[in-house]
Amino acid sequence: MSPPPQGKDAERTGAERMLEAASELGVEIVFANPGTTEMWLVGALDSVPAIRPVLCLAETVVTGAADGYGRMARKPALTILHLARPLTMFCYEFFFAFPEYCNSTLESGKNS
Repeated sequence: MSPPPQGKDAERTGAERMLEAASELGVEIVFANPGTTEMWLVGALDSVPAIRPVLCLAETVVTGAADGYGRMARKPALTILHLARPLTMFCYEFFFAFPEYCNSTLESGKNS
């Protein structure tokens, strides 16, 4: 077992590390409709200035916006969803985006 992280690494949360990893992989934007179980991730968005959050009013809009952004910008997008129903919508859109260009990554909450 490796020793626990020291210094600055010991102070970072798992959410911050996840967003930093996404940023290193080219993610510049996150489309979100978070619920209570995703607040830890939303709170960590301040610590990664390279990722711009976009709050959407409906989770189906989140999946469509991420798909549209990925197709137009040819860059990956991150989505934050809360419930299982929009998760199935994401899978539906991802299935039909497969022949085209789809570069979205999903993070779904505890209720999924």
